[in-house]
Amino acid sequence: MGAVDATRSKPRISIVIAARDAERTLRGTLGSLTAQTFRDWEALVVDDGSVDATAAIASQAAEEDRRIRIVSRPPAGVSAARNAGIADSQADWLLFLDADDLLRTEALAHLLA
Repeated sequence: MGAVDATRSKPRISIVIAARDAERTLRGTLGSLTAQTFRDWEALVVDDGSVDATAAIASQAAEEDRRIRIVSRPPAGVSAARNAGIADSQADWLLFLDADDLLRTEALAHLLA
């Protein structure tokens, strides 16, 4: 999969993904985002103090797709992780995902229609 770069300076929607020790599921979640037919998004993976390969998986995804960013923080819980993602988001619209959620290919297009 080649690198993808956002075409606008401000994405239409920010997807905040709270993740802690999510190495088993995070690839699938991020894969469901990169497969979206709607392309004008950013994803913030908020690594909430993981001790597994979550950060490495998120870093690899961010290298492959510049719309994906990582926010690393000490463990503080899912609400604090989501708040950290909100603070770093750039879009006017927010979507919260857990690190084991999957989106259908046209989910963002339907949500933003």
